[in-house]
Amino acid sequence: WIALDDAQPSNVLHVVDELVNYALALVEDKTETIWTADKKTAKLISQGSPVNLKDVWMWVGRVPHTAYGHDIPCVKSQGLVHMSPKRIAELLMDSSKVKTYNKHSQGRSDKVVWQTGIDTLQGTFGNGETKVVRSVNKAPLVRKPLEFICLMHARQIQDVDNGITHGSYVVVARTVSGPVTQDIENKPSVPNEVLLNVHLLKAVEGTPNQTNMININHLKSPIVPMMVAKKVGLASASGFLNDIRTLSAKE
Repeated sequence: WIALDDAQPSNVLHVVDELVNYALALVEDKTETIWTADKKTAKLISQGSPVNLKDVWMWVGRVPHTAYGHDIPCVKSQGLVHMSPKRIAELLMDSSKVKTYNKHSQGRSDKVVWQTGIDTLQGTFGNGETKVVRSVNKAPLVRKPLEFICLMHARQIQDVDNGITHGSYVVVARTVSGPVTQDIENKPSVPNEVLLNVHLLKAVEGTPNQTNMININHLKSPIVPMMVAKKVGLASASGFLNDIRTLSAKE
C-alpha cells in the first residue's frame, strides 16, 4: 500500500491489479483448508442443491497467509440475484446509492477519484474504475458506527488470454492510509480496517438479468470483540446479499 503514496498511475495500476488477483484467487478457492461451510450451506451442498435466488450460502474462513490480519476470520457468501452483473457493479461503485441496498450504511462519499467507468480499458490507471471513499456503517451487534477509508476498484474480468469475458465483473476494496488520504478531513478516530472486501459478479449463462454473486468480507475493528467477530460477519454478509435482492425486486 506504500505504492499508493505518490498516486502515480503505474503504482495505482499495480496495486489494484495485485488486489484483484488476490481477491479472485481467494474467492475461487474451494478447499476446506480455507473455507468451512455453515450448517445450512453444508446441508444444501450435501443435497446437491443449486445456488438459487432464495438461500444465502455462507462460509467462514482464514486467509492463506500469516501476514497482518491472518488471525481475523473472514466470511464468504453466495447467492443468485435477479439483476445483471454490470448493474450490480455500477450500483456498488455509486456512493450516492449505497443506502438503497445497505440498511446498515450511514453514508459513503468519494474522496479521491482516479478513474471512472467500470468498462474502461487501458485507461491512465489501467482497466476499470478506481477511487478512495469514506464510509460509515452500523454493523449488527455493534453499538458504535464503523468508519472506513478505502480504496475501491471495479472492472470487467479478464481471462487467461487477456480477452474480456463480457458480462462478469469484480469489485474490490481495501483500507488505505498515508499521503493519499491526507486531504480527507475528520478521519476516523478508531482505526477500523477493511482488510479485504470482494464482490465477484458472475454472469449466469442464458439469463442476462441474473447474477451469481460471491462476496468476501474481512474486517478488523477494535470495536468488534474477537468473540463476536464471526457472528457479526455472518449476520452482515447475509443481510447484505438479501438487501441487494430486495432492491432488485423493486427495479
